[in-house]
Amino acid sequence: MTVLVIMTVPGDTDQFEAFMKSRASEVIELSEKAKAMGAMGHRFAISDGHVIAVDYWESAERFQEFISAPELQAVMAEMGARGEPQVTIAMAKGFPGEF
Repeated sequence: MTVLVIMTVPGDTDQFEAFMKSRASEVIELSEKAKAMGAMGHRFAISDGHVIAVDYWESAERFQEFISAPELQAVMAEMGARGEPQVTIAMAKGFPGEF
């Protein structure tokens, strides 16, 4: 069952943006790994002191498997993560008016 995942991570957004610019090829590799594991869509956003990821995954279990990998946890710290992420996982049902 497809799920929508919204993850808000407290962190240094300047460090995040610098990481994205300087290590874009690594980010693309991670995206390809996520796709292979069941990610169907992904978008980053930043707000005051937070990085937000909005994803679609084939299942909550596949997302949990991806996000809990030690290598990803290390990369998140390098990206500027400073604390525990807040994660919301909800069933993506599909309703009229969505786009």
